[in-house]
Amino acid sequence: MKILIIGNGSSGINDKQDVIINNHTGDFLVGLKEKYKNVAYCSFVSKYVKNTNLLNFNLNKTDIDFIPVKQGNKLFLALEIIRLFFTKLWHYDFFYFFFPGSLGRFIAFLAILSGKNIGFYVRGELFGNTWIDRFVLKKSSFLLTVSPSIQDHLLKLNNNVEVIRPMVSICEKDIVQRKLVKKDKYNLLFVGRIEKRKGVIELIDAYKILREKHINIELTLVGGGDLLEEFQKEQNIGKIDKTIIFAGLISDKSKLIEFYKSADVFVFPSHDEGFPRVLYDAMAQSLPILTTMVGGIPGYLKPDYNCVALPLKDANGLADVIQETINKFCSLQALVDESRITIKGILNKKSHEQLFEEYLNSNSNDKKNME
Repeated sequence: MKILIIGNGSSGINDKQDVIINNHTGDFLVGLKEKYKNVAYCSFVSKYVKNTNLLNFNLNKTDIDFIPVKQGNKLFLALEIIRLFFTKLWHYDFFYFFFPGSLGRFIAFLAILSGKNIGFYVRGELFGNTWIDRFVLKKSSFLLTVSPSIQDHLLKLNNNVEVIRPMVSICEKDIVQRKLVKKDKYNLLFVGRIEKRKGVIELIDAYKILREKHINIELTLVGGGDLLEEFQKEQNIGKIDKTIIFAGLISDKSKLIEFYKSADVFVFPSHDEGFPRVLYDAMAQSLPILTTMVGGIPGYLKPDYNCVALPLKDANGLADVIQETINKFCSLQALVDESRITIKGILNKKSHEQLFEEYLNSNSNDKKNME
C-alpha cells in the first residue's frame, strides 16, 4: 500500500535544501515507513527560520519521499494542487491529512472525487465551518483527534472518531508530584509561539497591571514566533517591562523542562487550540494551570477541578485571575493533584500509530471483502 501524509503546516527549507519538519510528525512518518515501506510526505514549503520555528526533524536524513507545494493565492493554489494531484499524487492508495488546513482541504476533495480512501488527524478546532470541510470529513474512512471535546464535534459528521494518546515524549515516569507552598515571589510561565493568537499580548498587559499593583511576580515566556523580535525591541526601549524574561525557542527537551520545574504557575491565554502539547508538560510537572477554555482544552481540563479558567482576550480579567490565584495559591493543591491524575489517564490511551494502523487495516479488509 502506498500512503501519502499531507501536513497542515509549512515545512522549512534551509540553506542546504534540507526539509525540516516537526519532530513528532517526523517520528510518526518513520514509524509508518518501517511498516508500510511506501510512505511519502506532502506539505507547503517556506524558508526555514530557526528562531521562529519548532521544526527540528531533518526529513532528508530519512528515505521518505517529500512532495513540496508552493504557496500562493487561492486560484494559483487550486491550479497547482490539480496539477500536482494528477502528476504526482494519483498513484497513492491512501491519503492521510493533518487537519485543518487549505492544502488538505483541496487534496482531500480531489481524492474523494477520484475514489481514493482517506483519513484525517484533526489537530485544531478551526474545522467544519465550510461545506467542503464537512464534505471531506463525512467521507473520511476514519478521524483521529487530540481531545474528547473535538471528538464530540466530529461525531456529528462521522461515526469513526477516536482520541489518540498525545504525540509527546512524556511517559508516566516523567510525572512528578509537587507540594504547593506559599512564596514571597511567584514565577509565571508561558510556553508557546510568541504570536497574537496565543494571547501573549494580553499576558504582557496583565503583567504590567499586576506590577503596577506591586504584586511580587516574575514572568517567563519560552518560545519563538512572529512577535518575539518586536517584543525584545520594545523591551529595550522601555515599552515592555524589563523584568519579563523572553527565553526564545528552547528545542532541547531537558532544558525546557527546567523552566517548568522552576515555575510556580503555568499561564496559557490562547485564543484557539486543539490541545497544546505544552499543557501536557504542565500537567506532568504538577503546575497549577491557568488556561482559556478554547478548542480541545475542555476535553481534558475542567475549571475548578484540574485547572483555573482564564477569560478570552481580556488583559484586565487575566490580571484578576492571576492575582486571585496567587492569593489562594496553596489551596490549589487539589487541582494540581487532579491534573496529575488526568495526565496519567491520557497517557494510557492508544498511540496515534496504533489507531492509524488499526483503522487502515480494517479499511483494507473491508475493501477486500467487498471485492
